Formats: sequence, C-alpha cells, structure tokens
Amino acid sequence: MKSDKVVYFPDPNLRRVVGERVGKRPENITASALEVLEELDASFNHIADLTGLEWAVGLTKLDLKWNRIGDLTPLTHLKDLKHLDLSNNDIKNMGLLGSLTKLEKLQLEANNIEDISPLVELARLKKINLKNNRISQIGVLKKLPHLIEVNLSKNKIKSEEILPSLFECQPALIEAIVSQIPLYKGLEQHKQQAVVAYIHNPAKEEALKLLAETPVAAELVQNSLTESELERELGRILACPQTASQYVVEFIERTPFSSWDKVAFIEKWGSSQARETLEQVKITFLKRIKKSPIVVDEMPELAKRLEREIEQVMVEQFNKIDLPDEFIEAFMESKNMPLNKMNLIYQSGSKRAKLKAMEYQLAL
Repeated sequence: MKSDKVVYFPDPNLRRVVGERVGKRPENITASALEVLEELDASFNHIADLTGLEWAVGLTKLDLKWNRIGDLTPLTHLKDLKHLDLSNNDIKNMGLLGSLTKLEKLQLEANNIEDISPLVELARLKKINLKNNRISQIGVLKKLPHLIEVNLSKNKIKSEEILPSLFECQPALIEAIVSQIPLYKGLEQHKQQAVVAYIHNPAKEEALKLLAETPVAAELVQNSLTESELERELGRILACPQTASQYVVEFIERTPFSSWDKVAFIEKWGSSQARETLEQVKITFLKRIKKSPIVVDEMPELAKRLEREIEQVMVEQFNKIDLPDEFIEAFMESKNMPLNKMNLIYQSGSKRAKLKAMEYQLAL
C-alpha cells in the first residue's frame, strides 16, 4: 500500500523537521505517518525544496515562513490546507496556490510576487498578507466575497489604481485598504471613514461632503464632479475664512495634482488665513530642506516657486566643512531640485563636497 511507502525528502532541513514532527528517523518517514499530520511548523529552517511534503495530504495548517522556497509544486496536493504561511521566501509565481481552494488565511509577505490574479480561485479566503512584494494591480480582491483583512503595504500600487478596485469590495475590506493608501492612511479616522462612506455611495452630494472633509479626496471624487466643479468647490472652501489651516496644509502637501499649481491656486482663491498658512508651509519646507534636500521631491511645484530661497539654503549648507555625506547624496538624488546641482557645488561647495559629488557621478 502507498501508506507503507518510505518518503524521501531531498532537502535535509525539511527531512529533519518532518522527522522530528512525526517521531521517526529521517530515513524512516512513511506516507502513512505523513497522511495523518494536520499541522506542521517548518519556519526558519533554510528549506529550499518541498519535495516529499506532497504526501502530507491531511495538513490544514502549514508554516513555512523564513525559508528559501521558490517552487510550490508539492503544495498543490495539500487540498485541505486552511492556513498557509509562506512569508519571507523566494516566491515569484503564486499560480499553483490557486488549487488550494480551502485556504482561509494566506501569508505571502516579503516575496517577489507581481501577479496575484490566481487568488480568484480562493473563494473562501478571509485574510491575506501581501506586504512587501511587487504588486501593482489588485482588482482580483473584489472577487473574493469573504475577504475581510488584507495587507498591501510596501508594494508598487498607486492610489489611482487602488481606488477603482474598491467600489465593489466588501465594507470591511474597503476600510482596511483605505488605511493603507499613502494619500489616506495619515488622515484622522473620521476622514478615513468619510472616504469609505463615499466609496459605498459615490454620488455628487457625497462627493461634495467628502471634499469638505479633506482635499485629499479630490482624486477620488473626479468621477462624480467635473473639473470645473472640482476647481470651483475647492476654491470656495479655500476662500472661506473658517476653513482650518490643516485643510490648507493637506491641499498643498498631499493632494496629487501634478498638473495643478497649488500655490497659485491658493494665491488666487484662498482667504487671508489660507495665504498665511501657505507662507508658514514655505518656511517649514525650507527648514526641512536644510535637513535633507530630498524633500523637494515631495512638493515639486512649491520647490519651483522657492528656487531662489532653496539656492540660498543650499549655498549655506555646502559651505559647511562638516556637512554629512548623506546630505550630499540626497541633494544629488533629488529629482525635482530646481537648481543646476554640479554648478552649485563647484561654485559654493567645500572641497570635500565637490569630491563627494564627483564620486556620486562616477558611481552612476
């Protein structure tokens, strides 16, 4: 009978772990011993080959985190798996996991996964961790009716790609994902709740309410408001003396309007209080640049407006003998610095700064 078969595990680390779990010497592990195994923790063992594990058909919980696994073929036989942890491995293709239709919890943090479309087969999935991969598209998530918890942080997902995928998702899932979107996760809880409420009811009236809560929502409500309506409403809010300074700050620092000159918009529409807030943002911006020039990449349109002031700050910094290497590197790496970098360093920088800049260029 197959159950009497001695199963060979090519990977010595997996062979040892399984032997210890079933209470047999590694060379005497039988299929019958594996078939009754319901749980197995083989984490942190440098395992690279899962061959042999296909005999453990009774497994419902399997922990394989922190190994060197790339090939998932043996797992396709484990049809009863409900909990599977493959975090911190070398997985690029998760396609084979689509056959594990009883999965309820799946951990895939810190791998090299780009395509998560195979998840569409996992209709029972409730929780999934996809943190720190290379994922850019998440539309498949709205096809998972029982999914209530997901971690998508540290991926290549842009907010404009996330939001359209949410309109058909379950309420709990929408709330979880919104809290991970860079534009929204830093907002107060009541503003995040407003975003979630709008996704459930994306009408013009709800869009206007959400825009009144936070200007960050402007990207989200573009399907409900025309461009002229959006501009007029934001102008009305910024012109109101009662509008909180924090609203103005969020408009300047966080709204992703690459085609808008937000500084000019406030100068045109903003109340005197809004314009005062803008001046404070400028001062804070210049102070932050003194610590790290890479800050210019956060607000490129503001950096262009402050070119003269930024140049003055950079000249002062590069005259310092003890300027940290990290500052020079950040200056060279900044993509939106409104200055000729090498000219400024050669004209104003110390000898050490010039050498460091030359090293950086040669390294490229």
